[in-house]
Amino acid sequence: TREGLDAFQRHLAQEYNVENILFYKAAVEWREMYHDAPSVESREAVALNIFNSFIPDAAKMQINIDWSLRRKLCERFAAIQLDKSQSAKVDTFDDAILEIFQLMDRDGFRRFRTTKEFEDLCQLYRDKKVSIVSHSLIQEDLE
Repeated sequence: TREGLDAFQRHLAQEYNVENILFYKAAVEWREMYHDAPSVESREAVALNIFNSFIPDAAKMQINIDWSLRRKLCERFAAIQLDKSQSAKVDTFDDAILEIFQLMDRDGFRRFRTTKEFEDLCQLYRDKKVSIVSHSLIQEDLE
């Protein structure tokens, strides 16, 4: 859910590890908008922004991915910048998305599950589920 993702992002920020979720969200959003972008140029600008923000060694929010994947992405974006007839493909960030998802699942999310915020979030959804079920039962009784 949106609330759960936001809570996890706050947790990662407290761990000084927020770049992973920010990359994940940006790259997944880019992938989802790939075919609906207003133009190839706007789509490329977003891809380049994601790349520059998270991938190169000089990136302010560099994510922790395997060196060979980083090199592959750097080479791909260097080629795109040299040859404007090339463009980022829909699956450009897929390997990095998977690697970061696995990293967050192994580390940050494991720790997040032990926090009070996670416990409160779970309780909130249990309460919502009970409320929805109760509402449905009341509706059935009225019919």
